[in-house]
Amino acid sequence: MKIKNILLTLCTSLLLTNVAAHAKEVKIGMAIDDLRLERWQKDRDIFVKKAESLGAKVFVQSANGNEETQMSQIENMINRGVDVLVIIPYNGQVLSNVVKEAKQEGIKVLAYDRMINDADIDFYISFFRYEKSVTAGKSPGRYCSAGITS
Repeated sequence: MKIKNILLTLCTSLLLTNVAAHAKEVKIGMAIDDLRLERWQKDRDIFVKKAESLGAKVFVQSANGNEETQMSQIENMINRGVDVLVIIPYNGQVLSNVVKEAKQEGIKVLAYDRMINDADIDFYISFFRYEKSVTAGKSPGRYCSAGITS
């Protein structure tokens, strides 16, 4: 949890530093896949607190697990003139067009925790999950030791 907080703070600082050269209030759109999940509520709170302490205005939207809703919300943020989009994608396979729209408007785009495929994003922040990597590595090993090849 401590590493996640540090990365969120670093992410916020990098985004604001990158956009702050324009000497105006920085507007950040945060598109979250589903705020019904406690994890995203905590991440949102940390991010918003840090961004606002640095002088940014943050607009948060939750897609409630719906990709069409998330695309619409991102388009709305683009139309509101945000400087930065932080996207926690519900489905990273379908967001390339809205990311393209954002880039055409000069908006910096950050994918958080999940990649947005086929998109020209500026930043990608994720976490190394040691336990999941170990578990994933053990599965093929069990098949090999059992002599199962297909």
